[in-house]
Amino acid sequence: MAVIPETINVLLVLNTDAAGRARVEAVAPGRINVTSIPAADFATDAGAVWPPARESRSTGSHSREERDALLRDAHVVLLGMPYPTTIYTRTESLMWVHHPAAGASNLRRSDVWGAPIPVTTSRGANAALPIAESAVAAAMAFARGMHVAARGSMERRDYAGNVTLAGKTMGVVGLGGIGGHVARLSRGLGMRTVATRRSAMTREIDSGGVDELFPASELHAMLGQCDFVAVCAMLTHETEGLLDAAAFAAMKDGAWILNIARGEIIDEPAMIAALGSGKLRGAYLDVYSGEMSGILPPEELRNNPNVIITPHISGRADDPGRLGFDVFLENLALFVAGKPLNNVIDWERGY
Repeated sequence: MAVIPETINVLLVLNTDAAGRARVEAVAPGRINVTSIPAADFATDAGAVWPPARESRSTGSHSREERDALLRDAHVVLLGMPYPTTIYTRTESLMWVHHPAAGASNLRRSDVWGAPIPVTTSRGANAALPIAESAVAAAMAFARGMHVAARGSMERRDYAGNVTLAGKTMGVVGLGGIGGHVARLSRGLGMRTVATRRSAMTREIDSGGVDELFPASELHAMLGQCDFVAVCAMLTHETEGLLDAAAFAAMKDGAWILNIARGEIIDEPAMIAALGSGKLRGAYLDVYSGEMSGILPPEELRNNPNVIITPHISGRADDPGRLGFDVFLENLALFVAGKPLNNVIDWERGY
């Protein structure tokens, strides 16, 4: 790592308060100069902000000249959502960028993607437990017919297909921080758990907190065992469209799918076809294809009584647990000390 300056300029490109700025300064008292600016202040710049549909409150208090000066002098940038798409090319002293979300794919529209500096995320930590609880809650809702009750049905026959979760199999596509919580919670309900992990080379029994761990290359074999499939993988060039027609064909008849990752991991037309044929019994979607760009899901999903859609809020909670901001502060302490950072994005791998 390059020599760390005595005074470190930290730019927070997100809405934050005095308490948040004070937490940053407290990492190295007297050495850190903190400035915050909402991403929406950059909305009139040539590169604009992404995603355009994401809510952001702007004070409009920084001129273009002030914004350029802040970026030019920044050593460290914390990027929230939305973010200005031109960052790296407007800096002169930038040494590190942190994105407090779990997914690196969020940054694809930014010029920090592939930049020759460390770019880190809060992979495995940011609200992982609430997101996992949302997936398991959806599984329970489907199993006990709560999605039917939400439609106001008082017909007993509409609940004839209810199942018991104990003894069923929960499959996790991508056994990381969120997927690990899904597996643990599912085991607590008496479910058998199976999962894929990119780093797994061979099948392993009772490994990684699941009953059977599969290498990513054996995804279809795993899917064939599952009553519920929780999609927890990162969106990368390897996982885009991973759940395609062949993957749905490999599933048990009448399985449920729970997507708490990114919509583009699922081939949406293939999922719609599987729902229509009954191959899939239902789907919980906290994300869907095009959601980050403000595109609504197709009518075939919105109007399907066996589909539950939430607006990317699975991570919200009164106590979200370890947050992306906490990971940033831990990495900032490492940065000040000149030590290697955690969760540095491998650009070839995509996270």
